[in-house]
Amino acid sequence: MDTRWKVMCLLFLTRIALGFQFQVVGSISSRLIEALQLDYRLAGILVGLFLFAGIFLSFPAGLIQRFTTEKALVVCGLLLLGLGGFVSSYASSYGLIAVGRVISGAGFVFSTLYYTKMVTDWFSGKELATAMAILVMSWPVGIALRQVVHPFIAGAFGYSAAFLGASLYCSLPPSSSGGCTDLQLSKAIKNLPLWPYGICPGTI
Repeated sequence: MDTRWKVMCLLFLTRIALGFQFQVVGSISSRLIEALQLDYRLAGILVGLFLFAGIFLSFPAGLIQRFTTEKALVVCGLLLLGLGGFVSSYASSYGLIAVGRVISGAGFVFSTLYYTKMVTDWFSGKELATAMAILVMSWPVGIALRQVVHPFIAGAFGYSAAFLGASLYCSLPPSSSGGCTDLQLSKAIKNLPLWPYGICPGTI
């Protein structure tokens, strides 16, 4: 398999994390409402807060790329996604969960901008449309998977475990790539076996 498509599959698998973290509240809202004595209006606000940060951060997030690399900003975004989930998982009040959602939303802004930029760097022409379609599909795939998984986790271990599970998935890609140079990453991708990448087309 061409190295570019291996990179595309890795981007797909890691970008699923965005859908994972976004969908936590929606999939366990009944558990949150019961545990924290909320109503559906307040639960809906928690969903909206995830995207709220984009109103203020989209433009600055685009400018900051002048001072660092796309890879660093994607890693930063995924770490913020994970951090926000950790805050929400250990929160015992509505306010702290809301803070965690805003932090996760900030991570969403940084990562989603530069996932797109990385795809345009790797692909062009007719291939760009295909690659962009695969990237965009990762968001609803993440939402759909967590819509199925989160209620079971929350039912068995409580709503905190659902936030924690999503955060762990968000944190795995950055932590596993720490200290890896671009050259090392390129060599590692070229030497990877093909079977893990069957996950992507099979999921789509």
